[in-house]
Formats: sequence, C-alpha cells, structure tokens
Amino acid sequence: MTWKNDLWLSNILEIPCFKPTTEIISDSSNLISPALSGFYQVKVPIKFHSVISKLILEKFIFFDSHFCFELKGQLTNRNESYIYTLGLVEKNQLRSLQSLAIQSFTNSRYYALSVFNHDRIDRIWSTWIADAVEDTERIVISANKNGEIIGFLSVKVLSSNSIEIDLLATSPIYRRIGLAEMLMRSTSTFLPGYTSIKLETETRNTNALNLYYKLGFRNIATKLIFYKLYKI
Repeated sequence: MTWKNDLWLSNILEIPCFKPTTEIISDSSNLISPALSGFYQVKVPIKFHSVISKLILEKFIFFDSHFCFELKGQLTNRNESYIYTLGLVEKNQLRSLQSLAIQSFTNSRYYALSVFNHDRIDRIWSTWIADAVEDTERIVISANKNGEIIGFLSVKVLSSNSIEIDLLATSPIYRRIGLAEMLMRSTSTFLPGYTSIKLETETRNTNALNLYYKLGFRNIATKLIFYKLYKI
C-alpha cells in the first residue's frame, strides 16, 4: 500500500495529507511506512486482519468505523403533503448550505482530533458542499420551509444504474419529523431509473442507521479508519 497526496484535504487543513493510492484494499495489501511528514488516513475493511495489524504496528491510531450500505432498487416517493418543499439547489443558496453542514456535522470524526482546530474542520464541510454544488456528476436536493433551507441531500452518480449518497444533513431544530426520510425518498423523483443506492455512515450514528435499515438498505461491509500524524 503506497500513499498519494490528498490535495483536497491538504489545501483545507494546510498540512500535507496522504491516502492510499488505491481505494481497493485486500488482505495482501503491502503497507509502506510513511516517507514524508504529514497526516495519513486509511480505510480498511474489517475482515482484512493482516493490514489492520500492520497499521497498529506502524502506530496508526483507530479513530472511526463506518458501515457501508446498499439498496437494490429504488426508494418509493410517497408524495405526502409536508409543510416544506423539495427542490434542486441553486448556486445562490451555497452559504445557507454551508452553514447547515457545519451545524449538522459537529459530531464527525475530524472534530475529535486534537491535531486540528475546529475552524479547519468546518472548512471541510463548507468545501465539500461547495464542490457538490459545482460538480456536474452530483446533484444537491434541498428541503425548504418559508424560504429557509432546513435539510439537504448530496447524491453522486457512480454509473448508469448506481448512485451514492455522500452527504445528508438536517437542521438540528427540524429533526425526528421525517425530513431525512423524505430527502432520501426524493431520489426516485430527481434521479429516476437508478437501481442501486450506496452510502456510508458512522457506526455510532444510531439515528442514521435506524433510518437506513427502515428504508431497506443492507449492510455490505464495515470499514475501520486509521490515521497517523507523522513527523520525520
């Protein structure tokens, strides 16, 4: 396993950041020790014990775990009447989206790292949603109430029949009212014809897990995430 510079994260955190050169990690992947100073991060399927052992021996620190989910088929849009409306995001709504993203992800794994201040972590979510709005292979769906964005869903097209949910956020004051489920189900309206939906979520995010199981998603893998701040 060799490392490449994660330019996106490097620019945000303002230190060199590295990730594996391949997203596909097998139990035979060879771990090459860090060669440059910087922040190294890797996701490893939990079943690949030898790679995990090598990471621990190299003093990588475990800091999160993700469930990977897939739904075969489409989510049904119930077309229920709500006090809020759905629509595709426009570029002039970006600041509202960024503010909502920062409010919604205060429990994400990066905030738990003492090596970065929270202002830099806020920039991860601000940049992520800005990139999603600009990306021609992603769409961002927003839920609105009285002109205010109270939730959004970022969806990436993977192939002709597969999409991935890469970001789902709802305002802290509009939770437990079915908003996240409505956003998920809206994929059949805004992205009809796709027969596979994929996503990842933290294993400690019980509200999200309950929603995905309720919607029929199946857990297809578990990944452990390790990091190392390496200084020569």
